[in-house]
Amino acid sequence: MELAVIQSKGFILGKVSSARYANQSGLQQVVVTLKDTCGNWGPKKGWALPPSAESVQDGDFVCLLIGAENITIIRPQKDHISVIIITAPPLQPEQPTNVPHDFL
Repeated sequence: MELAVIQSKGFILGKVSSARYANQSGLQQVVVTLKDTCGNWGPKKGWALPPSAESVQDGDFVCLLIGAENITIIRPQKDHISVIIITAPPLQPEQPTNVPHDFL
């Protein structure tokens, strides 16, 4: 099995609280609980994502990696983090929290 390791710093913008597919459009409809600039979980926002190799699931995190132009969706595992979508469409508002996290 081939494996790539990515080490980065970034900001958690939100957490997926629900995910489902829209039958007609093929888009995945998700609801994200946003994180505010103080680090508190705040309002929920709907988001439509294009089809991807791996489906977004409840509990996935929406992140903005330092130096990246686009949002990344990651999934925590036991001892690592899996990248689910490396380039997701914009999610407004995109205001990162004050404290970046280390991702491996």
